[in-house]
Amino acid sequence: MVPILIELKKNCQLSISNNNNIADINDDDNDFQDLFDDNDVTTDEEEENEQVYTLISIDIDEIKNNLYNAMNHYWSNLTSPSSLLPSLLDPRCKNLSFVSFAKWFTTENLLRDEYEKMKNNIDKEKKNVRTKVKSTSVKKKTKSSILSSFKKHTPVMVEEISNYLKLEEIDIECNPFVW
Repeated sequence: MVPILIELKKNCQLSISNNNNIADINDDDNDFQDLFDDNDVTTDEEEENEQVYTLISIDIDEIKNNLYNAMNHYWSNLTSPSSLLPSLLDPRCKNLSFVSFAKWFTTENLLRDEYEKMKNNIDKEKKNVRTKVKSTSVKKKTKSSILSSFKKHTPVMVEEISNYLKLEEIDIECNPFVW
């Protein structure tokens, strides 16, 4: 969504600055009238079904200006790391080719920070659950071995973010849930 919004904002901004795209339907009144006057003879049944067409004047620049202002109102900073984070997680546009390398790098670091926060919260919750289970259960006596004091808990470090970012970006028309 963010790449599309960025592109729309660029196009609207260019059109507004150029001021060349004003379309006035009334200028071509004769061309449109020819479309409706092909058959001058109408039957009673055709008159009942006949629709009235009203020609209107459209100012494309005004529409683009309003669209641009609305996008700026709702999405003022589309290239902030927090705004780019969903795009980084989308396998169709995770390379963030629509922003600078510095923005991409900052967004990747934000993803790593947020991932670590989540991981720490999950670890704390697991630890709390284990503590509750240990306190409520009957302690079993185990035989300690001579080497038991040398055993260390070594967590398996998997660099999930790097592995994900190394994966190839998929086509924009592909389903991101089936890759």
